[in-house]
Amino acid sequence: MKTPDITKDKAIAAYGGNASALARALGITPSAVYQWPDGPIDERWSLKLAFVLKPDVFGGAAPVYEVE
Repeated sequence: MKTPDITKDKAIAAYGGNASALARALGITPSAVYQWPDGPIDERWSLKLAFVLKPDVFGGAAPVYEVE
């Protein structure tokens, strides 16, 4: 699986420009978000945003499993 390239600016923009809202969605502090470097964010956060929290924004798609 290719990790989506999501920058800190794009992640914050997906939450209306509100870093605190992004932090709440990820279950981390706003301070942690502000400490992210510019450029692509850490893989664990980009995967959570793309496949769990905002697949419609970041082009991911949550896997669908069929239960028999």
